[in-house]
Amino acid sequence: MNKIRTAVSAALAGTGVFALTVAGPAAPALAQVDPCVQRVVVSNNSAFVLSYVLSDRTGTTTNPTDRYPVNQSRATDLAFTDYAAGTDVRPIVTPLGGGNPTPAGQFVSFCDNGQTATYIVTGTLTSFQVTLIGG
Repeated sequence: MNKIRTAVSAALAGTGVFALTVAGPAAPALAQVDPCVQRVVVSNNSAFVLSYVLSDRTGTTTNPTDRYPVNQSRATDLAFTDYAAGTDVRPIVTPLGGGNPTPAGQFVSFCDNGQTATYIVTGTLTSFQVTLIGG
């Protein structure tokens, strides 16, 4: 490509005509935070049944998962959501039976790369945490 650009520039030199460089396709959206993943898994190691939604920084959420018990996990493939690559997301966990919805403390970015971030839910109905353990 550089040889062609050099040849065109040399041919146009002194003619008063300027060469136009055409840019290629736009670069994909860059990740905002690490890790950059395609799937989010939420493992229930708490003392209650739960469901979760994923939320971006603007508060746009996915549909909730089904309610699932202790020692089970659910996964969301971000490629099948409305989120664009580069969007930061985190799970918000809702306990069945009266606890308040609680967001994870850490966001991950969506990259179409096959990688998975795993969050673990621990604690009791009245005091629980959603922690990113791997990604």
